[in-house]
Amino acid sequence: MNEPKKLPFVWELDYDGVISNTIGTMHAVRNIFGDDITAKLDGKTNLLLECTPDAMASHGQAILDILFENYNDSERNTFLNAFGTDYDTLRQLNPAHLYSCLFNPTNYRDYPAVDFVCYEKARSNNIQIIGLETPQEKLDWLRQSQLASMFKLARQDLQKACQVIPGLMRFGLELLMNAYENGHESLPFGRPQDTADSSQRNQKMVERSLTYLHQPSVVAVGLDHFIAAPTIIDLYQEKGIKVKRVQ
Repeated sequence: MNEPKKLPFVWELDYDGVISNTIGTMHAVRNIFGDDITAKLDGKTNLLLECTPDAMASHGQAILDILFENYNDSERNTFLNAFGTDYDTLRQLNPAHLYSCLFNPTNYRDYPAVDFVCYEKARSNNIQIIGLETPQEKLDWLRQSQLASMFKLARQDLQKACQVIPGLMRFGLELLMNAYENGHESLPFGRPQDTADSSQRNQKMVERSLTYLHQPSVVAVGLDHFIAAPTIIDLYQEKGIKVKRVQ
């Protein structure tokens, strides 16, 4: 029997003798880490996410409004049809499944966000789930994201975008999934740009998490936050927390 697939990016946090873990996540990967996520949550009191799926569930329309700003209905439908999905489907999804659906609309649950799997496991085990960002902060970030920029550029030449972007996005995400699942230290598209925004987000999430790290917890946030400086690992160490890479 094969060993359960281990999460590739996990650190131990020792906060005055209280042991927690922090996990670098991805928006969509193959559904292979469930057993290890369950193990990491065992004995934990809190799960800390960037923003909880429950909090974002009522903001799905706002996300679509950002992505399809200035599109008319026909343009929007043409673009989504190239991905093999449609607007009504996206409107009914929890936003946590957006990347998964664009990657594989017919089997998106086979490619879940790692933090969403953490959320499902924590909820089933009555672990407290806390968001480190508000939905509005998440929406503000989305406006500056690569995904929003790609959708905005696509409208300038929609015919060409429909021919090129879905394939490129799926190929790129496949590369990222393979790199993530194999624990590659450098991701295929290089180091995220170190920006004031990423620094502020990391600072904010670390500060807000400290309230909960006096109890055994899991902090599950995007892998970019472990790459863009100052990383959350750097910031935890500045707070006097002992950090050790365990996977």
